[in-house]
Amino acid sequence: MTIRIEAYDRLPDAARAIREQVFIRERDWRPEFDEWDAVSVHLLAFDSDNDAPNRPGSSAQLASRSQPIQPSQNHPVATCRFYADPDHPDQPGRYIIARLAVLTEAQGRHIGSRLLSDAERRIA
Repeated sequence: MTIRIEAYDRLPDAARAIREQVFIRERDWRPEFDEWDAVSVHLLAFDSDNDAPNRPGSSAQLASRSQPIQPSQNHPVATCRFYADPDHPDQPGRYIIARLAVLTEAQGRHIGSRLLSDAERRIA
């Protein structure tokens, strides 16, 4: 398993699909998307395990709405966002990390903790 994490200045379709799956479908949490998405840095974790897109319930099914995922490509499995803390503008460097979501088939492999560590590293 090789995990690659990329940062985006807007909410990527794959991150949106992961959040819809985890927060809306699995947890029935609404509304999921808010005004902080527009000002956040969005992180997306990709798993290069070529076997994963063929597993039942895999992220390949989620991302197919935005762009097809080929079995040989990395595929998105987790996301989070961070943004400057609006309640403490007097404290530059203070951020909020939120909306950490890991697809069910990727849970238990420490991808969420790696994503959180990457967010903290980028903020520091």
